[in-house]
Amino acid sequence: MNAASDLSTAPAKQVVTITDSISFTINETDLPENKNGEFFETQKRAVSCSSGLHYWLKYYPAGWLENNKNFVSVFLWINKAVKTKWTVVVDGSSISRTFTYEFTNEKKSWGNCEYASHVQLRPLFHDGKLTMTCNIEFKISPPAITVPRNCQLFYHVPMDVEFVIGSERVPAHKSFLSLISPVLQAMFTHDTVESKSGEIEITEFDFDTVKTAIDFCYRRELDTLSAETTVGILHFCDKYLITPVVNELEKLPLLILSAENFCSIFQYAYDCNRESLLTACYNCFKKHQDEIKATEKFAKLPLTLVITVLKAAFDIKTDLEVLCHASKNDINFVVNYLEKPLIEPITLENFSAVATYAWDCSREELKQACAKYFNDNRDEVLDSEAFHMLPSDIVGNVQKAGYVLKRRRNVI
Repeated sequence: MNAASDLSTAPAKQVVTITDSISFTINETDLPENKNGEFFETQKRAVSCSSGLHYWLKYYPAGWLENNKNFVSVFLWINKAVKTKWTVVVDGSSISRTFTYEFTNEKKSWGNCEYASHVQLRPLFHDGKLTMTCNIEFKISPPAITVPRNCQLFYHVPMDVEFVIGSERVPAHKSFLSLISPVLQAMFTHDTVESKSGEIEITEFDFDTVKTAIDFCYRRELDTLSAETTVGILHFCDKYLITPVVNELEKLPLLILSAENFCSIFQYAYDCNRESLLTACYNCFKKHQDEIKATEKFAKLPLTLVITVLKAAFDIKTDLEVLCHASKNDINFVVNYLEKPLIEPITLENFSAVATYAWDCSREELKQACAKYFNDNRDEVLDSEAFHMLPSDIVGNVQKAGYVLKRRRNVI
């Protein structure tokens, strides 16, 4: 089916699955029977592509009703009709309950009065706290895009400007482009090369991206858009400030983040400074790092972007922390990029950090280099406050490695 169709045609509504999760913590002191009926609420969360759907959880640590007083009760609340499937798990345990329910405008809550008993839960508390997570799926019909057929309005007006991409050209109307783009309007109303020649040289986009973007603005019939093509159009329209097209395209369900389209969407969000989309990208990467890092596109992202997403997703502050994370998670191209400049040469200032990285991440060659530096600069290292602030196991490992290396040299 084409992306654009006659307005008289009413296509079947598309249904997509939107997933989200929310966690909450129960204090062991909330379980006594005399608190039966008291509840807590999580914050309300908005559901993307849903036209205002919000959800939240109410949970009763000591039960909802009198006959539930020895259980934890959990309820999902919704502000509008929607089909749901949700699973509540007790973190770090095998306790899990799954519910399927279609909410109506009249019925806006559903749950389990006796989700888990206090007897089951008490052994699971750590430091008086227990965390539960709700993973939820919503069946959503995303808002439809209105598709006026602009191209039908201008058929009688000759085209008077061309986008030039190498040897290929995309014709258009100056007047129409001026209406939709303040950048192009300024270009055509001033004494510019483009206004005189009627040609706009394009070097940063390929022909297919430019043609599809212009066709979309004219509302010509299009083949079904892929996530990559949509991101290309978004880049083009962001450059020329064709804001209404950007706003429409960002609503498309194919821009819902997945391992397959993550890199394209993240690159766009970063390049165009789309803050809310960047936040969604960071959250997606934190949840799906293993799947995303295995894709070929991830390894082809600029390293500065990869480091940015690692720092933001996992609240990492320094490049050395990024290096540790990349090493532990087998993101080898980041390790290869960061390791050498961060640890060579080893100095008194970076010795403690380098030693921590070497032992935490099992970098054997680097352990030997640390042992050698320790032996060569023993007095300075032992006099260093940073070295004495290291965990005792790393201090012991460094000293042991230095001792072993010294004995080996003495034997030789």
